[in-house]
Amino acid sequence: LDARAQAKPIATHKPMTESNLEAVRYAVQEGFIINLSSNDESHADELLQYGLPVVTVLPYNVGKKGLKTPGGTRIIVCPAETSNKVNCKTCGLCADANRGYVIGFRAHGNRKKLIGGADKRRQLPLFQA
Repeated sequence: LDARAQAKPIATHKPMTESNLEAVRYAVQEGFIINLSSNDESHADELLQYGLPVVTVLPYNVGKKGLKTPGGTRIIVCPAETSNKVNCKTCGLCADANRGYVIGFRAHGNRKKLIGGADKRRQLPLFQA
């Protein structure tokens, strides 16, 4: 089994203040994968500037191919959401700190439609600054 798939990555939605950024960089350097969690594709571009792994929320009904941030970075929809043959334990894409893409997670639950359609975005109130 790939070592990535055995890692237990987490995500943070904390603002990247100087001290938070230092702590996340140190953790990632030591092998503890912390993904920066973005509100949408534009926010993902902002977070990518830190050189750390980034994940984003996507509309629940978005397709799985051809997704990019406004800055041109590819977005891969979480494979565990798109295949019955893949799960977090067998995948590990979000546990790769040195990737050149953003992992997207489709909105789910009873508030999933608050994210909007593929062509219309709204932030979840939970994530508004």
